[in-house]
Amino acid sequence: MQSDNGEFSIEMPADPVYFYDPDGFYFNGGGPTGPYNFKEMQMLNASLEKTYMSVEIYSMLNPKTYLNEFTERKEGFENH
Repeated sequence: MQSDNGEFSIEMPADPVYFYDPDGFYFNGGGPTGPYNFKEMQMLNASLEKTYMSVEIYSMLNPKTYLNEFTERKEGFENH
């Protein structure tokens, strides 16, 4: 699996099962820049023996803004 521009690729352990939801979902986020609209949700799931991988892909406006908030929230959970 490879992104359209080739900057990102993932090797899945087997042929993936594909799921698509054009509506996606909203996430309020609680930050000053939310809510976020995760549109066009795509999911790939693949498993082989004891390995399971799930990749979720979303289309959204201003993804870097959300990434900054996500990173700040993740840092708060590292010690829990």
